[in-house]
Formats: sequence, C-alpha cells, structure tokens
Amino acid sequence: MFELTRNYLSVLGAIGANYPGSWAIVLGYDVLAAAAAQFLSLWFAFGMGFRWAGAKHLDFYASTTAGFAAIACGVFVANNLHKGVWRFTSFRDLKNIFICSAQCVLIYVPFMFVTSRGYDFPRSSVFLAFLFLTALLAAPRVIFRAIHEGGLDFSSEHRLRHRIPVYLVGVGARTESFVRELLRDPHSPYLVKGLIGPTAYWIHREVQGVPVVATLENLASFAESLERLREPMQRIVIADDGLSQGAKDQLLAFTSEKGISLGRLPSSTEIHDTTSTEVELKPVALEDLLHRPQKRLDRRAMRSLIEGRRVLITGAGGSIGSELVRQVASFGPSHLSLVDNCEYNLYAIDLEIGQFAETISRSALLCDVRNKRRVSHAFAAERPDIVFHAAAYKHVPLVEQNPLEGIRTNVVGTRNIVDECVRHGVRSMVMISSDKAVNPTNVMGATKRLAEAYAQSLDLDGVDTRFVTVRFGNVLGSTGSVVPLFQKQIAAGGPVTVTHPDITRYFMTIPEAVQLVLQAFVSGTENEDSRGKLFVLDMGEPVRIVDLARQMIRLAGKRPDQDIEIKYVGLRPGEKLHEELLHAREKLVESPHAGLLLASPRVGIRQMLARDIDALETAVDDDNSELALRLLRRVIPEFSSETVPSVLPPRERSLTLVRTS
Repeated sequence: MFELTRNYLSVLGAIGANYPGSWAIVLGYDVLAAAAAQFLSLWFAFGMGFRWAGAKHLDFYASTTAGFAAIACGVFVANNLHKGVWRFTSFRDLKNIFICSAQCVLIYVPFMFVTSRGYDFPRSSVFLAFLFLTALLAAPRVIFRAIHEGGLDFSSEHRLRHRIPVYLVGVGARTESFVRELLRDPHSPYLVKGLIGPTAYWIHREVQGVPVVATLENLASFAESLERLREPMQRIVIADDGLSQGAKDQLLAFTSEKGISLGRLPSSTEIHDTTSTEVELKPVALEDLLHRPQKRLDRRAMRSLIEGRRVLITGAGGSIGSELVRQVASFGPSHLSLVDNCEYNLYAIDLEIGQFAETISRSALLCDVRNKRRVSHAFAAERPDIVFHAAAYKHVPLVEQNPLEGIRTNVVGTRNIVDECVRHGVRSMVMISSDKAVNPTNVMGATKRLAEAYAQSLDLDGVDTRFVTVRFGNVLGSTGSVVPLFQKQIAAGGPVTVTHPDITRYFMTIPEAVQLVLQAFVSGTENEDSRGKLFVLDMGEPVRIVDLARQMIRLAGKRPDQDIEIKYVGLRPGEKLHEELLHAREKLVESPHAGLLLASPRVGIRQMLARDIDALETAVDDDNSELALRLLRRVIPEFSSETVPSVLPPRERSLTLVRTS
C-alpha cells in the first residue's frame, strides 16, 4: 500500500513538474480534493451518515459539493496554486494552501445563504470543510517532497555508508540549507555526520536531524574520541560566513596537524559556470583567510552607468584589466574596446569574452599607451564614453632597474590617455593607482603619484571629462604578486622566501579591487564634491607577509618550518617595510559608500605638471636616467630612494604639488 501511494504521488508530482500543460492535471486533482472535502464535511456534520429522504436531499448534497468545487477552482486559479512544483513544496506553498482554503469557505458561505438560505445546512460543516480541504491539498505535496528527498525511502540507508563523512562548522541557515540539499539528492557523495557549534549551548541540539557534536574549543578532544572508535574525521566544511579570522586560523592549524581536508560552502555571490544542481564544496582559498570580510559593493548603480555605453579598458589582458573586462561585460555595454600591448594576453581575454558574452560588440586593439599617435587613432576609432586605465608597470624591483621604462609607461602613457579623454569628450575616466604612491621609496610609486596628480589636476580644472583616481594595496593572485611566487616555491618543496620577518602589506582580492574601481567610478561620476579627490578601499589591518606564507603552506597540506622552510632574504631596492594608504596631508572626507575611503590629496597646477611631464618625456627619449630621476624627485618631493641622486641644483628645485583640493 505504501509503495502504491508513493508511486502515485511520484507520477503526479513528476507530471506537474515536467510536462507543458500538466497544470491542468494538478488543478483537476485540487478541484476533486475540494469536492471530497465538502462531501466529507457534510458526512461528519450529519454524524457520519446521510438522510436520504428522496431526490430533494440528493440534489442538495450534489449541488453543495459541486458549488463548493466550482468556487474552489476559481480560487485555486486566482492564487496560482496549481502552478507550484510539488518537489519544492515550501512553507510559502503551505501558506498559500491555507489562504486558498479560507477563501473557499468565506466565499461559499454567503453563496450558500443566497441560493438556499442555508436550509438543512449544518454550521459545523464550514469548519470541517476548511480542515479537510487544507489537509487534502497539503498532504500529497508534503509527502511527495519527503519521498523525493529520501525522507520516506527506507531502502536508502545502505547507500549512506558509501558517502564521504563531513562535519559542518556552523548552525545557521546555510547549514540547514546544505543538509536539506543533501537529503534531497540521493546521489550526493557527502554525508553530514555532525555539526560544530559556536558554544556549548548548542551541544546535542539538532539541525535537520543532524546533531551538534562539538565546539571549536573541544574539537581536538572530539576528534581523538572518533579516532579511538576508528571513525576518524575526514573532512571539515566551513558553513558559517561570519566565522572570525581567529576561528579560521584555528581550524586551518588543526586540520593541517591532523591531515584533515578543510573546505567551505560556496557563497551565494559566487557565479557558477554550470547548470548542475549538485551540492559543490569549495576548498578554502587564501582570500577566505583575509583578516576582514570581503567588500560587496553596489552593482545596480554600476550597471546604470555602464549599460548601453561604449567602454574602453587599457591593460585589458592583465590581472586587474581582465577582471574589469569580465565585470563590465556583465553590465551590457553597447561596445567594449580591449586595449593591450601584449598579444597573447589580449588574445586570451578577447577569446574568453567571445565565449560568455558573444552578443556584446567588441574590438581588440594592440596598442601601447606610450605611443601617442596610436592612442589618438584608437580613441578616434572607438569613441569611448567611459575609460578604465589599468595599463601600468607595477613590479617594484623591475621598475627600479628600468626607471626610464617605468616613467614612459606610468607617467607619459597615463598622460596620453588623459589628454585623449579630454580631446574626445569622454564622460569619465578611472585612473588605477597604488598605495606605493604614498611617500614613495621607489620609482614605481613616484610615477604612480605623478600620474595621480595629473589626472586630479584636470578634474579640478572643471573639464567635461570626470577623472576618478582609485588607490588600493596588493592584489592577491595578480601577476607579479607574492602569492604566485609562494605557490611556485611551495610546489618545489621550498624554501619560501620572505624579505623581512616584520614586513606587512594591505591585501585585497581581484574581484574586490575591480568592484572598488567600479564603485569609485559611480561615486566620482555622480558626485561633484569628489572632484580632484581619490578613493581608497578600507582594507582593514595590514597582513604580515610571513603569516601569509605560513597560511599558504598550511593550505598546501604542509607544515611551516618543518616540511617547508621560510627563508628571510632582506628588503629589495625601493621596498618599504610597511605601506601606507594615505599621506599625512591627505585628509579623509566623508564617503557616500561604506567600504570606501575618500581623501582630499595635494594636487599640482595642471600647466606646471604638463611642463614637468614634457621635461621628463624629453629626458626619457634622450635615455638620460640621471636627469629623469632628478626631475621626478623635484616634482614628487617626498620621493626618496637610493636610486635617485640626493643633490639637486638650486635652480632645478621646485615644489610642484602645493595645492590641496
């Protein structure tokens, strides 16, 4: 009998879920359920019997049942009850059933009194009809969902023994949702054996039938008890987005010591390239261990300013540029111009965009921003409304060894882009800078500071183009950053090289960096009060590089200083021990968006900066490193480096950056 009922409900639910027009079958069942509810209500109201006193009473019972069913049909259609998928019956569906049942009764009662004045109509049947109708509508839906999720499949217990046992950290909504998804999926490879709660208060409580077995404080002793029972932990999964940094570090150290796999549930904001409904666990990534939550900014405003406009992105094939291309493409620009001087990088990002955003008009331009004529031709052909300038040399030691190339790209190249934006009436340009521009001790930082100043000076002069300057710290995983270097060193068995045991850096993820760029673009474009100012992401506290190295070693399943050696090699030329986000004279002002800092920096006079950049360009063209570096230090007086001559002729000494916006 149970198997027959289960098969019937499975067929009815499958029909309702998979076949066009099958809503009529579900609606037919619901209407029959309404007729049955009315019939049963009269039967019970009359003491489980009927007074068949001739055709008159027979007509009464038939008419009341038919009338109630007709009213119910209209109510069900009006409330779309028949369109719900039984497999996903939820509290909202049960609430809709309750409302439909109440409406049926409330409409039927006055109808009955109008048509027959309630003759021979038991009052108790109204309440009984409501109860029977609610039960007949809800029961098959709930049972079908339970069957589909395995809750009534008593033959499935043997399959659980072949699943991978996992323990979840957290007792919140995401934990409940994950456990429920596993119950629904009979082919899932995972079995949740227990939950790790935040405090001892949760011990022995349950979520979807899964008990809370331990807390982080007694996790080690619980794991030892499992080992004695020969059921050792195999995998721990973080299901709590609000888990503190200390708790994450504790879990990472514990799992590394015990050889237990550590994973996490994917967040709701992560984009998946698959339409599979399988539950997927993610490995703990380095960005999960930042000493702060990742920033999530206003994407709706970004779309409103980008959708339907022509966008040009320089450095489109780089780490930041390629992520900019992906996110900008998702906002539906009318045309996307990809600019880069690296053939392979440009080819790769153009191919990628062509695969997932093939309907977007785009062009890929091999263009060196240092070539003024080529930049001018590109702007004339592409006619951009918005420009994101991500092309730059950023590797400090290399730029220190090749200062003329750094100046040519970061200063002259930026001026070429800025000037063409003004000449072609671009609506907004975003200039991407670095925290190394604050009190620079290297050529890279000094060139970025000069590029900032030039863009800001035009913004203050009130030209039609808005220039927005964005400054952020190190980007996890970007080309040339410390993370790829550490990954290679760990893969090779070490040692992992760190310049200094106390060196710190501000870190952000690539998506965060790009969202900052886009959010700053929105704020800077819409807010006139931000003219000449710069945007900085609030990145929390700086991270010690040696701590980052230890975390990466643990994530690789190794033990720091035991399996992998950490070796200190000393600071490189131009490298700071600690980076800064703002200069002492750059005053913070109120920002319209949480997570963004807005600063009022020192800004030079446009004509003077243009003259200084002209002189720099001439020195670079003449291959005169000494003169170029002297000029750079004169324009950026806080720039101090062993590479730069310390003595300048008095007539060359000039404090260009004197104005404060």
